[in-house]
Amino acid sequence: MPGYEGSVARVDTTLREEGQFTVYNTDGSGTRFYDMSVYKPVGNYRVFEDRNGHSWAAYDGRYQNVRHVVTDQEGNPVTDKRGRAKERYETVMTFRQEPQRIKEPARKKSTGIKTPRRKKKQ
Repeated sequence: MPGYEGSVARVDTTLREEGQFTVYNTDGSGTRFYDMSVYKPVGNYRVFEDRNGHSWAAYDGRYQNVRHVVTDQEGNPVTDKRGRAKERYETVMTFRQEPQRIKEPARKKSTGIKTPRRKKKQ
């Protein structure tokens, strides 16, 4: 992407058909790009243009630790010797804002207007 200044570690293109892809940088941050012909950007974003002249909205992401309670096979929380629930932490990439997908135009409802009648020639 011309103009992108991050040092790219890897690119995730699994959602490319839906109009988005994610670039992960070597410093641990990331940027998610959304196709502006499919998504309506909102909030704080940057605009990049590819070689074909297509516009992409870029949202910066960051890693965040997410806490999950460990459960057994029945869904009950597993506790330690003190009776506290055990937890495990997972690091995931989070994006503060995500754009809204542009909806297809809705079909107009029939208003019941009839076509005008022609005058009869005499």
